[in-house]
Amino acid sequence: MKPTFDPSELANWYASHPTVRRMWALDDSMGIRVIVALEPTQDGDDVHPVWFANGRAWSNELQLCMNRTVQLELLDDTTFAKSSGAADDRIVAEWCWRDPSVSDDYLLRRADRG
Repeated sequence: MKPTFDPSELANWYASHPTVRRMWALDDSMGIRVIVALEPTQDGDDVHPVWFANGRAWSNELQLCMNRTVQLELLDDTTFAKSSGAADDRIVAEWCWRDPSVSDDYLLRRADRG
């Protein structure tokens, strides 16, 4: 599905925030939902310190660059489960080249899709 916004703005934001491991954009009737997966802290597996330190500022940055309502969310086990039943949400863009768990084949298949 073609997004109702320019994903290049989000791609630029992702590229400039190395603590964001993966990012998805969902086109929603209320605006844009941006879901992020973060790099864990160096001393453990916790992503919450980075989220608490940056989440509000990141949300403001995204709203300014998109000039549209943006709902920024941290990925957890229930994030996609909550949106799976919402017919007006749709993933329109994904960035994951920083995630070491993503294979080159996956990236190539995603690139071929559009």
